[in-house]
Amino acid sequence: MVKCVKCGSRAAYYVSYVRGGFCRDHYLEYIEDRVVRTIERYKMIPRGSKLVVAISGGKDSVALLHILVKRREEIGYGELVAVHINLGIPGYSEEAERVFWENCRVLNVRCIKVDLGELLGVGVPDLSKLSGRPPCSVCGLVKRYVLNAIALVLGADVLATGHHLDDMLVYMLKDILSSNTEELSKLTPVSKGVEGLTVTRIRPLFEVYEENILNYAIASNISFVAGECPLKHLGAVEVESREYIEKLERRTPGFKLTAIRNILRMLRKEGEGLGATPSKCQLCGMPSRENICSFCRLTEKTLGKPMGRHVVESLARIASLTPASSLS
Repeated sequence: MVKCVKCGSRAAYYVSYVRGGFCRDHYLEYIEDRVVRTIERYKMIPRGSKLVVAISGGKDSVALLHILVKRREEIGYGELVAVHINLGIPGYSEEAERVFWENCRVLNVRCIKVDLGELLGVGVPDLSKLSGRPPCSVCGLVKRYVLNAIALVLGADVLATGHHLDDMLVYMLKDILSSNTEELSKLTPVSKGVEGLTVTRIRPLFEVYEENILNYAIASNISFVAGECPLKHLGAVEVESREYIEKLERRTPGFKLTAIRNILRMLRKEGEGLGATPSKCQLCGMPSRENICSFCRLTEKTLGKPMGRHVVESLARIASLTPASSLS
């Protein structure tokens, strides 16, 4: 019988890379401690700061929200706002929004829902069809733009997302194989913001395995969307990379954690700021590498006019109408 390394009772969970088992309560404590240590290791959240947390409704972002709220005193942020984007994906988006509201109610946090259909008149599926681009490509562009814009109008210091170790390692390997150094340089625990343009982005689950997050959510009885987005598509490189990484992890427990830290050290040695500092989009004032940002170009192509400024102004109104919670 495997025993809990903390209390000696029967273990409910086994963490291979620490070669130890945990009872339910000590497992939850271990995962929370790991997230807090990651935040501290990479200096993610300044004390007293205003934190926006992006909530998709999946296990990762919802579990992150619970941990951040539960360990607030230790982490030391001043205010937390949960933000959810309804992407207009039939069936899936309705369930994701339900989960978002449920968790915000349980945790009593200030929450803001952004409905893409109300902002643009269309959701991700239609934007994908009209643009001729894959749904995941369009979704990523839209979410990055909207989350940064809402964080800016809220006056946030930090924007947290639920990207975990497994996702980040696959993204890194893909960029290494394609020599995409600019994108690779962004895959760090902390992406520093640019005053007035971008809010600092953090990934508190950067050193947490996906399996651990799933077990945490189930053990905590947290409500989350169990199924994957119906539009999600993984290319051959992502699929093969993930399988290869998992094979190495089974043979050498802890491989994934060692690998991601080694890649991070390499990035620091080479210099994380490989990408050019963004300038302002001439149409909406949001960050852009060119005169016109990708969001304005996408909406002009698909909807007949650039919608960036309209979206930013609408988000400012939404933010101003959302009352603070008792956590503020």
